[in-house]
Amino acid sequence: MPQWTEALQGNLWAVMRNSFALEHHLEDPSVQAEIRWFKRHPNYFAQRARAFATYMPYVLQELHAYGIPGELALMPVIESALDPYAFSPGGAAGLWQFIDMTAERFGLERNWWYDGRRDVIASTDAAISYLSFLHQSFDDWLLVMAGYNAGEGSVRRAVRKSKAKGAKARPDFFALPLPQETRQYVPRILAYAAVIAEPERYGVTLPKLAFEPGFSTLELPAQFDLMKVSELLGLSLEELYRWNPSFNQWATPAAGPHRLILPPGTDLVAAAEQFQGIPEKERMGWKIVTVKRGDSLSTLAHRNGTRSAAIRKINRLKSDMIREGQQLYIPKSKQAATSYPIARLHGDRTHTVRAGDSLWKLARKHEVSISQLVRWNELNPKAPLRVGQTLHVGKTSRSVMRKVRYRVRSGDSLSRIAAKFNVRTADIASWNGLDQAKYLKPGQRLTLHVNVAKGAPATSAVGL
Repeated sequence: MPQWTEALQGNLWAVMRNSFALEHHLEDPSVQAEIRWFKRHPNYFAQRARAFATYMPYVLQELHAYGIPGELALMPVIESALDPYAFSPGGAAGLWQFIDMTAERFGLERNWWYDGRRDVIASTDAAISYLSFLHQSFDDWLLVMAGYNAGEGSVRRAVRKSKAKGAKARPDFFALPLPQETRQYVPRILAYAAVIAEPERYGVTLPKLAFEPGFSTLELPAQFDLMKVSELLGLSLEELYRWNPSFNQWATPAAGPHRLILPPGTDLVAAAEQFQGIPEKERMGWKIVTVKRGDSLSTLAHRNGTRSAAIRKINRLKSDMIREGQQLYIPKSKQAATSYPIARLHGDRTHTVRAGDSLWKLARKHEVSISQLVRWNELNPKAPLRVGQTLHVGKTSRSVMRKVRYRVRSGDSLSRIAAKFNVRTADIASWNGLDQAKYLKPGQRLTLHVNVAKGAPATSAVGL
């Protein structure tokens, strides 16, 4: 921890107060409205003590290192309630609520193995890059927060409109014609800071939290099966997944980052020595596959619960081209997929063909394409299915459920919303007591139960 924390005797709230650098605009009605919420919920901080203790020291320390005021460390509290699995109706995910487009823009990896939006280290680094970019554009931290929520284009347009009406040279956040959500978002952050600065004034109880690392980090030499990691560290798989919400599968990411987040106090020196001493062939389960006629990297990857890129890297292939008779190393989980409880990996979903089944019916039932069924099962698409035949119909993946409140927009339908969130139309109807034959109305509110570990659709705004 940096020296500026040591003089504050390890008190998280004292460190936060010491890091605050902005005017909190207590005279503004919008800030006062947010403060009144805390007066009605005086135990709010106590209820979220664990999340604050785990993530806030790291976020605060990183922002401080880049000269960013401590008030902005409260942004992930507003964005996600410090829940790395938080997921918005617009597809934003993680502590800092990045969507795909902005995640890609600021270097957050997202692939089959890993979602950097849910990685506290990677996402905080990306958020700092974005906040620094916004500050270069606006030179005003209130506008930076507004730009993060509404998008920098929205803030620029608001500034131009304000200047066109003869406003003063330096933009005033509270006078800008910004979206309603943004006009609430920034005052809410200022209200959080005001309450943390003077909790007694507002009748709020802050839990006793030390300013100390909420987690440890360990760099691994390469990809590891999480079952092997669990054995070496003496941590359950449930604990590993809880500390590493960015992991989507049964192993650490093939291409990195080769980093584990672990409980605070872990003996990192001893752990690093253990991992370095593991021979390469024991870090992952492997099997050797001989390529058969009709095989492709994608079919081999699907059958073996991995990705083409991983097979390519392991076998040092320059392209996806493989030949009959060629032998390939394929990564394989150390134990049966059902041994990975938090990920809820159940391997291949299979279907036994019954009379009347067709590729079209099975594709629709299992929400896959006909071409996928043909490729996975090496079928002739023109040949009839055989009764009793076992077909691979997809893979189940990690399941972490979150409730999402969705507001129906013009042009929405049950099928369109279902496709967007990877759920079934029948489930949406069941959750909300809807008649599938009736049209949805713009503005109608729906409750969705979304598997956030399967990823989120791309949108065009960061904060929602």
